[in-house]
Amino acid sequence: TIRTGELPPLGNPSMTVNAPRYYWRSTVYDQYVGAGWVTSMASAQTIPANTPLIPGLLSGYRLLHLDVRMVEPEGRLFWSGVLFSADIPFTAEWRVRPPSDLFADQAALLQTDMFAASTSAETYQAETYIPVPVINDLRSASTDYPEEIREAYLPLPHSVPERVHDLARQITDGLTNPYEKAKAIENYLRTNYPYDLEVPAPPEGQDVADYFLFDLQKGYCDYYATAMVVLARSSGLPARFVSGYSPGAYDAFNAQYIVRELNAHSWAEVYFPQIGWVEFEPTASLPELERADASLPIPSDQGGEETA
Repeated sequence: TIRTGELPPLGNPSMTVNAPRYYWRSTVYDQYVGAGWVTSMASAQTIPANTPLIPGLLSGYRLLHLDVRMVEPEGRLFWSGVLFSADIPFTAEWRVRPPSDLFADQAALLQTDMFAASTSAETYQAETYIPVPVINDLRSASTDYPEEIREAYLPLPHSVPERVHDLARQITDGLTNPYEKAKAIENYLRTNYPYDLEVPAPPEGQDVADYFLFDLQKGYCDYYATAMVVLARSSGLPARFVSGYSPGAYDAFNAQYIVRELNAHSWAEVYFPQIGWVEFEPTASLPELERADASLPIPSDQGGEETA
């Protein structure tokens, strides 16, 4: 269960509320190997309780407090957005550690790259930064990606079949900015591939994205997320595969999210310079993520806008 404190408990258990939508991340993968996802070298660092992970504020983000209780501990920390701190010690596995410079700019802070965070704690509180991107800013975002981002999140193995690259070009043909390309890929997958849990594993030696896109043509979240990241990278968009849980059910009576095993989920994220990693939902069984068209004031009291 996860409480954010954004909405008060409702006295009537039959009442419903439009609670903010969050994805609860646990692992972030950077390397696609055709048969699936692995992480490149990640070094472990013990983080003391209440220690900030990044030495500054993130522009265009809002702070979110999480109060988490694990009924069935998995040995990992779960959070949404960018993890800032937790009230328990944990082990962070870094691919790129946060800069220690107190005057580091936004671009440097956004290159911080964590594979996972491990803990044996059953309860903890965490502070996170939630990106609040708006469509206008995403459309106008630069394509001048930092070299570290390009090196980590654009490569694909040579074994990816050419028909996958051809499909990426077909989907994004005529589109001029990364956001429209990412949305076109997301919409293509959501529209053309039915959600189905009862599907076989890819044949040995066959590329997972290729198998899903051209042979299986149906599947579950791992297939959708893999296909979106591969198609995005083929289109020149830095992208990554993220695993954790979808929002779960919101219990308005107790003002908490109830996240069950059936909510286990994978999704895609695309990098936008000066904005950071933005979630996309290619899986057809879940609602499309909503984003505002224009900027709104970011509240200091953690008001309940929906994250995207």
